[in-house]
Amino acid sequence: MIASPLPRAIPATETALGGDRRPDLLFVNPPSPDGDTWIRCQHRAGQRAPDGMVWPQTALAQLAALFPDREVAILDAGARRASWQQFSMELESRPPRWYITHLAGPTLSGDLLGVALAKQAGAITVAFGPAASPAARELLQQCPALDYVVCGEPELTLQELVDTVDRCESAPVSPGTGAGESPSRCSAPPLARIRGLAWRSGGEPKVNAPRPLIPSLDDLPLPRHDLLPLAAYRGPSIQAPAAMVVTGRGCPGRCSFCLKHVTYG
Repeated sequence: MIASPLPRAIPATETALGGDRRPDLLFVNPPSPDGDTWIRCQHRAGQRAPDGMVWPQTALAQLAALFPDREVAILDAGARRASWQQFSMELESRPPRWYITHLAGPTLSGDLLGVALAKQAGAITVAFGPAASPAARELLQQCPALDYVVCGEPELTLQELVDTVDRCESAPVSPGTGAGESPSRCSAPPLARIRGLAWRSGGEPKVNAPRPLIPSLDDLPLPRHDLLPLAAYRGPSIQAPAAMVVTGRGCPGRCSFCLKHVTYG
């Protein structure tokens, strides 16, 4: 049940990060690697958008809704047609504590460039999506700027990761203990218990046991559509602002050529 009307979207998106405050968590759709419009969200990740279509970032809005008590923002550089220079300046001007982003195969080099820029700005970096889940170990080996990979459905794993790191950083440090090469003061045991997480211990990638699928999508909060540049989105058949409502996930098929089941089962 919605207790009060959602905030109007347009004022919330006049600036990408919503004012001068540094976001605690920044959910990111990075710039296009070639000036074209790419889809990184949900089961069409990795596809070029049809002419005139700008795909709504519903997955990022869903993740943002899991953190109602934090300063969260969504930076959809693709919808804003932002250049890499503009993107880098946004990160430098209001560096986030957490940088959470999609990874898609055809845009992977650009996606990881965004991760590197965020790491330079001092962020803890997290990736998810169909290019991240099956290659988590390899990504952590080859991309030092990437701190964590969330495998499979991202919501509950990301929520547990952020809560765990917060608890570690607020706890006193005992003499003779440390976090190894973790980007926070979190040591191995708490991170090893987070299902669906890939991380590093002593510089070596670790991939935890998978997390079961969410039994009911009704248990998730309503996506934060108010954080999205809704006026910029266009559907595939209408040239008017568009949004999406996700009523189901996954697919009973396991077609080897399809990405739909890689992240969402």
